[in-house]
This record gives sequence, C-alpha cells and structure tokens, in this order.
Amino acid sequence: MNPPYDRRYNWSRAMVNKMSKKNEIEKKKYHVSKIQKITAERLRTFKGFETYTDEKAKKMIQELEKYARIIIRHITTKK
Repeated sequence: MNPPYDRRYNWSRAMVNKMSKKNEIEKKKYHVSKIQKITAERLRTFKGFETYTDEKAKKMIQELEKYARIIIRHITTKK
C-alpha cells in the first residue's frame, strides 16, 4: 500500500465511525422521547404515595417532572 491510499482509507474509516456514533446518538434521543409519562395510578404503586388522590398525585407528578428537568439541565450543562 502506498501512503495516499492509507490516508484515504483512514479518512473514510473515520467518517464511517463518526456517522455510526451520530446514528447511535439519534437512536438514544428517539428512545428517550418514547418514554411514557407516569400516571397517578402508577405513582400510587410506590411506597409513600399509596393514599394520594388523583388530584394530589397529578400535582406531585408535575413537581417531580419540574425537579427532573432541573437535574437534567444541571447535569448536561455542568462543566
């Protein structure tokens, strides 16, 4: 093999690897977006939430979602 061929091969191989990684990231984004929200019924299956009414459970779910967004924002912007 001559050197120019090696460089082209390495470049194309690097591009394939980069595209594969990008596809994996896109798959993960899609997977996360497919996660369903928790329901009041599901929340009541956890210890401490068994006696929550639908209204109280929905408010708690909203608060938990707010908290989760804060945590995610903190983790993704942390340097």
